[in-house]
Amino acid sequence: MKGMSLPKVFELIPVALLTVLLLFGCGPKQIQPKEVAGYVPLGASQLSDTADIILNDTACETRQVVTVGEVLEVRLPANPTTGYRWQVTTAASLLQQQGGAVYQSETQRSGAGGLTTFIFSATTPGNGLLELAYQRPWEENTQPLKTCSFRLSAKVRYPVVDNHLHFFDFTQQSDGFPALVKAMDGAGVDKAVVFGMPIVKMWPEHEPIRPDYYLDTDARAYYFSATDLLLANELLRQPAEIQDRFLPFLGGINPLDQNAAEYLELVLNSYPQGFWKGIGEIMSRHDDLTAFTYGEPPRADHPALMKVYQLAAKKNLPVLIHHNISSTTKQAPIYLKELENALRENPLTRIIWAHAGISRRVVVPTLRDELRRILVTYPNLSVDISWVVYPEYIGKDKESLKNWAVLLEEFPDRFMIGSDKVANWDGYRQEIRKYDPLLELLTPETARKVTRENILKVVDAK
Repeated sequence: MKGMSLPKVFELIPVALLTVLLLFGCGPKQIQPKEVAGYVPLGASQLSDTADIILNDTACETRQVVTVGEVLEVRLPANPTTGYRWQVTTAASLLQQQGGAVYQSETQRSGAGGLTTFIFSATTPGNGLLELAYQRPWEENTQPLKTCSFRLSAKVRYPVVDNHLHFFDFTQQSDGFPALVKAMDGAGVDKAVVFGMPIVKMWPEHEPIRPDYYLDTDARAYYFSATDLLLANELLRQPAEIQDRFLPFLGGINPLDQNAAEYLELVLNSYPQGFWKGIGEIMSRHDDLTAFTYGEPPRADHPALMKVYQLAAKKNLPVLIHHNISSTTKQAPIYLKELENALRENPLTRIIWAHAGISRRVVVPTLRDELRRILVTYPNLSVDISWVVYPEYIGKDKESLKNWAVLLEEFPDRFMIGSDKVANWDGYRQEIRKYDPLLELLTPETARKVTRENILKVVDAK
């Protein structure tokens, strides 16, 4: 080598070898994080910056209580260069994992350890187990080097009393009470106002299918009083712990029949005092549904229903009524006066207005203003915001949610929520938890009233 003597060259060889070893490592090839399946090298946006609960290895083998909707992070010490990795071996169904495991090295030094982070969100109330194991993925049938587990209990922030639930469909079929209770447990609902279906959809010989829903065919429909007896018999067959979950209403009447109040009183007196908690759901001006029935269109201030309101006041029972605020072609609230007549003439009757008067294809741009006015005018009125009024008016966008939250804060004692499920409990949790974005905009006190306290007060009012 020109300009350098041979001994000098040999003196530099150990230094060069040491440099190579430091740069590339020595001995068996070490596994880097990016080479371990399931690991993601840390990126600035990959870890949650909104975690509600952060657990590390000192919390292993403990019980943790989370709230549905909260984000849970588990951070455990790891060194993937050894081949070991943390894996989720048991994940409670109440959790949903957000992405894969994320590894962050403590230093840039090769072979140094760090933290592996798992991110979960609590989606369903209940109890379950989260277990993780630290092991080499390719070493099958071997015990993990370490384990970490958490016993989890997930609760909803605001337990719900469902104020609108049909046990039967339009042919008086149902998935039953045991399945309903299971669905309620999964949605954070501890009680429900339950009633039958006061209208049956006909299956005439010219229709090719048996209808389950009133819009399935063009066939007519008719009022069906036996729904109350069927509901009561089915509920009374259940064990006490199931019976205690329900507040049964009766409403199997023809709202055009001036004998309706007498029928209701007969049924009320046929069961133990206090069994029936209210009257409803009364069907009045329910667009297609009541149009399928025979006779004149029912209305909230019909003489037959005036007698029902008087009976309700006498028995100290609330009345839940479906009464559309308008038709499907008019945007003015052309039927609202009928409801107002009923409210004004029956000030001692507690009336719950189902769905705020909204049904399919009913569009009233002034709905919030009308509600504000009649809530001020009639203190005996409460409003149920179940079914289509929520997605089509309240929750359609962020601005609408804010505006409705303002209205609910103005009248915190007058609104309530429900599922309006009809005999089939698939999707029950989604129908209840859809209200969460609205509840998040309310004060905790108002949210508690809307989710449970208001309906219990209306039902149990003395």
